[in-house]
Amino acid sequence: MADNTVRVEGNYSAKWLSLHSALLKPLYLNKIYKTYGRAFDFFDFLSMPTKKGLVGSRTLKLWEQGNFKANITISAAIATGSANADINIKIGTGDYDGNNNPVLRIGQTVLIPAKYQTTLTIPTEYQVVSSSGNAGDLTFVARPKKTGAQIGVQLEIGTKLTLGAIMYAPGMGLPAGTTQSYFERSFVTGLIKNSMGIEGGFLSNSYWEPFEVDGKLMGYTNKLLNDLEFELDDMLNQYIGFGQANDNATLVQTSNFGGSNKVLSGNGIWTMLDASAQPHWYTGAFENADYVTIKNLFEAQGVVGSEAIFGQGSELYDDAEQADLDFIKEYSGGSDLIKNGVQLGMPISKVYRAGMTFNKVKLAGFSNPFAMGNTEYELSSAGFVMPASKAKVSQKADGSDPVYLNNFELYFLGKGEENRTRVIAELNGVSGLPGTPVNAYDGKQFGLLTEPMVVGTNLNQCVIVRKEA
Repeated sequence: MADNTVRVEGNYSAKWLSLHSALLKPLYLNKIYKTYGRAFDFFDFLSMPTKKGLVGSRTLKLWEQGNFKANITISAAIATGSANADINIKIGTGDYDGNNNPVLRIGQTVLIPAKYQTTLTIPTEYQVVSSSGNAGDLTFVARPKKTGAQIGVQLEIGTKLTLGAIMYAPGMGLPAGTTQSYFERSFVTGLIKNSMGIEGGFLSNSYWEPFEVDGKLMGYTNKLLNDLEFELDDMLNQYIGFGQANDNATLVQTSNFGGSNKVLSGNGIWTMLDASAQPHWYTGAFENADYVTIKNLFEAQGVVGSEAIFGQGSELYDDAEQADLDFIKEYSGGSDLIKNGVQLGMPISKVYRAGMTFNKVKLAGFSNPFAMGNTEYELSSAGFVMPASKAKVSQKADGSDPVYLNNFELYFLGKGEENRTRVIAELNGVSGLPGTPVNAYDGKQFGLLTEPMVVGTNLNQCVIVRKEA
């Protein structure tokens, strides 16, 4: 018997049989028992709240509408001053668009927090009365509405301030108009392949009886193909979860049809979230207070829905469940937790906290010790939360003809006669195996291919959850 039972490079041949010479018909039942099964993972996760379909190009560009309301970030300190004095406001480069048009306009009010005021105990409105300077580097003069308003504590560079209404006296004209730009997001497909070869004579010499798969008897070829698809699923899950775009110009391969092409690879869920989602770090164990913090992060990005999907690694899932049980113990009013009269405890898949329902899902990709659940990656204590709502996006630069997508969607390359969702091809040789020979080799090869694309939108509304080291 071989000393290594994981999948390794090679084909099913006489050489393979030399390592498994004990697998003779009289000694073994006609069924194989898997040591490791296929748990709920990223492909299943995206199959729940999203749609799967075809995309007609290897590159997809979407235009995403941002938040129409934003804070301003001051780029120069606002010093203390006397009562009723005007203040100068300079805004950062992020508060201008590509044409140097500012977020702040003449006539608009800026709310100064009460903690920077000398006597007033509520946010105080200062109205912009003029501006000067060069495009992209303006200084705005703002005047307080309230008599006695006075900056008593300096506002430092980087302070974020909220904008209010644009106010006018009777008989005046209109303020400057506004426009809104769109974010361009680009997504590419990834090309995943797998193969298996069977040497001529292998099936006859292996002495295997037909196998039982899900209660059905199948030939050994079916069993090998079933295992091959299982492995492809694992690759697909890994790619959906942790794929990274290939921006290395030297990572290319020579095409059999001429020329060389870059290896096709796009970003997966975790890669996108790491770049664009709001971070939430927790210390020790995940607690009930963390739900409230996540809800507050949602509200900060304009999420008003009451449902969220919470993908979790095994450690995070267990911590969260313990926090849920502790919450019930604290506030259940004396109710016991006996389930069906014999079992202590209860499975919790939905949690209602701070006005939001969190639908919890344990993901194998974060938990499997033979995948990213390996302790070296420290991801079993991680997870992510996304709203159970749709994002408004467009495939046009002007934002017209919008469509509504979930935060993550899964597509596969296909158009017209071509569909690369999952391709399974048999390449038979002169082997005696079923099928018309297409080459002169003594054997048969199975080729598998899939070309997926993970699309992420409104990622700023999602929360990436990680544990402090």
